[in-house]
Amino acid sequence: MTLFQLRAEPGDYVGQYFIGERQTGKTMHLGPLQGNGSFFLTAGNYFLFFSHGASIYFGVTGQGMIDPQGSCGLIGDGPVIRLRTNEVTIDPGAYNGAFSIVGVDDISAPGTRSFRAAVGVVGTGNHPDEGYSIRIAHGNGFRFDLDCGGTLGLSDFHVGAATTVGSRLTFCTVGIEITPLNYHRAWGVTGVERTLANGARVVRLIRHVENYILQLDRTTLNGRFSLTKTGEPERELIEIVGEGELFRFQLRLVPGI
Repeated sequence: MTLFQLRAEPGDYVGQYFIGERQTGKTMHLGPLQGNGSFFLTAGNYFLFFSHGASIYFGVTGQGMIDPQGSCGLIGDGPVIRLRTNEVTIDPGAYNGAFSIVGVDDISAPGTRSFRAAVGVVGTGNHPDEGYSIRIAHGNGFRFDLDCGGTLGLSDFHVGAATTVGSRLTFCTVGIEITPLNYHRAWGVTGVERTLANGARVVRLIRHVENYILQLDRTTLNGRFSLTKTGEPERELIEIVGEGELFRFQLRLVPGI
């Protein structure tokens, strides 16, 4: 097979990206790459992806040219891939915790941020792990789409976590009162609270996010909980087993917060 030298020029997109092969039964990942870069591929079908579930398809012809295959997020200029991007703004609203956009803006920090992202990254609606990923902590967060016109959206799997207007996404938050029933040391919600503290308190959380991590100051002990799209806890009681003990925490949605 002939190897063709190709080049990616992502322009004003500053995050990471990978190249993957779409041939059945094969796996091949190049990356992570950042900025302009050259690589070698044979003729075939590939995808350029920014994180798991956020990808754009393209092909390489038998003459070594980039074929966008109808993808609006990239431009094939001979052997060169160029990205079409749009500025996206993430507004956390009343949420004060840290978050990151996986692969695109990986610095976990609080506050509003804007960045350039490739358009045309839209899930099929058949799987929750499609689209750009907003991460709260390891293993939890939610996803959003960016269509060819630069408009943001959420699939049914993530409706309730945020609202979108044009290219601006705003978190939807609720107040959850977390009460330790028989635990008298410090605890916290990973990624949301910067420090652990004792006692009951109301924590501002994003709706429709699964697997929040309730971390005890005994570092190996934690429990997980999820919120529905309207913000109610899926379970009112978290039980954490460890060191021969069973610790219980009660969760309650606080209306109007």
